[in-house]
Amino acid sequence: MKKTEIILGEFFIPETPGKVRSGTFNFSKDDRMVLDLGGYINSTEDRKISVPIIYGTDSKSGDRISLVNCQCLPGWPNEVSYLVNEVYTGDWVDKVTDDIYHSIEMEMTGLSEWFRERISVLQQSGEESIDAKHWEKCWQIDSDTELILKYFMTETHQGHGLLFKPEHLIRIKCKRLLSRKKLYNMGVSVRNFLGVFLRNVPEILSMSFAKGDDSLVHLYIRHFLDKEEDDIVGKRSLFYDLETYLPGALKQWFKNPKLLDQILFLYITSKEITIAEIAFTEITIALEIFHKHFLQPKDEEENRTIKQDVLLRMQNESISESSRKSNQRWTQRMRYVHMWMELEKIPFFKDLWKSPFQYILKLNESRNYYTHYERESNESAKDNISLVWTSNQLFYKNIELRMWLKGLLLNYLYIHPAGIGIIINMQHKSYFYIDYESNEYSINNL
Repeated sequence: MKKTEIILGEFFIPETPGKVRSGTFNFSKDDRMVLDLGGYINSTEDRKISVPIIYGTDSKSGDRISLVNCQCLPGWPNEVSYLVNEVYTGDWVDKVTDDIYHSIEMEMTGLSEWFRERISVLQQSGEESIDAKHWEKCWQIDSDTELILKYFMTETHQGHGLLFKPEHLIRIKCKRLLSRKKLYNMGVSVRNFLGVFLRNVPEILSMSFAKGDDSLVHLYIRHFLDKEEDDIVGKRSLFYDLETYLPGALKQWFKNPKLLDQILFLYITSKEITIAEIAFTEITIALEIFHKHFLQPKDEEENRTIKQDVLLRMQNESISESSRKSNQRWTQRMRYVHMWMELEKIPFFKDLWKSPFQYILKLNESRNYYTHYERESNESAKDNISLVWTSNQLFYKNIELRMWLKGLLLNYLYIHPAGIGIIINMQHKSYFYIDYESNEYSINNL
């Protein structure tokens, strides 16, 4: 279904299936999904601002449609509109927790970086022919669930010729029936998993759920409609560089997908927020969550041994730490030193950071300053500006810390250290630090 499609039909709510109203549903009215009716969908005495779900039937095709999270917009009583957040076509959907689906199919942006193959166009008797591989890969998420990746070509007529376009499809198939909510969460987690390997975390373009009888229900969410496929023709394909590692990495990711998803959401937020100080707190929180749940040993004896190794390294690097605090728990400074001890095993990081422990000291001071803003430490830190990173410096440090998080995640997923360097180098080939604060002509001079 096209996002500009308009549906003329009959609409009602499940509580009162006999009370039907004629209306028009527009997928793109002022860049919003809107249902226009000749009156309130519910009774006049119960004019709810928000309606959980509205069912509809297309008058032309007879197809069913479900509109979820509908917000009533101000207007005349006989001209009522509802702003819709989720739309399902193909059926009237049940509750999101009902276990009646066996698979989900998705399209996403940016995956040409993964699945692209070289397309050779050959001249034969004045006609063009295309040579491209069509393939399918299947990996196990767990004993009941598999991930299927498909790459194929579609052709469309354009003028007097054919236009060939690479396409992809991601499918999650389960042996047992699951709910829409569970399958949706799995789909988002697969998106996040792929995002660890890519420059940008992909955006979901479309999503379809298959019932036990194989009938499909297609989901449209407002933010799905505005996304377009990334154009990155000419870049090397990551899939073929990493294919041998991906099945194991996928299983490792789905050992704890909820926490890893939470970490990726913080990563995404740190990229999207334009205020450097807030982005900095988001990425540092993500790093600390990763350390607590994926690096800090659960076994007490092992935890004690690792802490002793970290404290010894800090002592050798002349980094002080309160003995009382460090004996009781992992301090923030200890966490960052431990993370660096993991990262320095990867040549890319060891070569790039020449003074990592001075970096960690400033990272720790900046984290405390921008998070807590305690009056005394706040004023002393600002008196000696060298103790914390400035806003301009944070813009670049946030990029570096996102490299740290990507490196730690890839290492957790058992990607080879050389592969980690390739991935991060492709995503951050170069960035330039502009030291405004040292420019005596700049208003930003400190």
